[in-house]
Amino acid sequence: MIREVRSQPLLLMGDFNLPDIDWSLCLGTSTAGQNFVDCIEEAFLTQHVTQPTRKNSVLDLVLTSEPDMIDDVSVLGSLGRSDHNILSWTTQLRPTMSFADRGGCDYSKADYPAMRQILTATDWSQTLQGDANAQWTNFASLIQKLVSDYIPPKKTAKRSKKASWMSYKAAKLIDKKHQLYNKYKSKRHPAYAKAAREAQTEMRRAKRSFEKKLAKSIDTDRKSFYAYVNNRSGANHQ
Repeated sequence: MIREVRSQPLLLMGDFNLPDIDWSLCLGTSTAGQNFVDCIEEAFLTQHVTQPTRKNSVLDLVLTSEPDMIDDVSVLGSLGRSDHNILSWTTQLRPTMSFADRGGCDYSKADYPAMRQILTATDWSQTLQGDANAQWTNFASLIQKLVSDYIPPKKTAKRSKKASWMSYKAAKLIDKKHQLYNKYKSKRHPAYAKAAREAQTEMRRAKRSFEKKLAKSIDTDRKSFYAYVNNRSGANHQ
């Protein structure tokens, strides 16, 4: 099932009953456990539960296709006679496609004649085939390509910004680390040390996930891939 929906936005939760998996290392001691971990990594999913949900085992999992789709998962007490703990989290809802997230387009310099020509020549009976979801996906992809090809981005002054791979969750953990340092003024304080480890782990996971997805979509989005590579190369030479 995971392989069938791997290309779609996904939030999957439930009791997977795989107690042998060490999620801090993403390793399973049984064949079934390791096969499940391999499936999760192959689909580029993030598993968010790190604390035991039944006795000393992490059985109940929360899986997402985006690392920053949900906030931290809290493990609460059990409900009624259940021997499993309740899980609580906040889902970050956002549209999967947005024409306004391009960092500011310079519409005054758009090549509208070329865009009209392409829209006029489009075979709409072919483009708008399938159900409503398929039609919308095809239409949105066409408009996004027109925006990307014929509307240049605005030129703005350079300013400090977060890395392109930085996830919401990683940024939040970094803020938490800084807040704890400001509170205790010591990098050796247990609370700060724990927050620093969590931030570092999430940063590595976010970066790895971002790079895997860039590589996976290189055939359809070469611009983003090479922009990231060029940015990394420039940073390494500074």
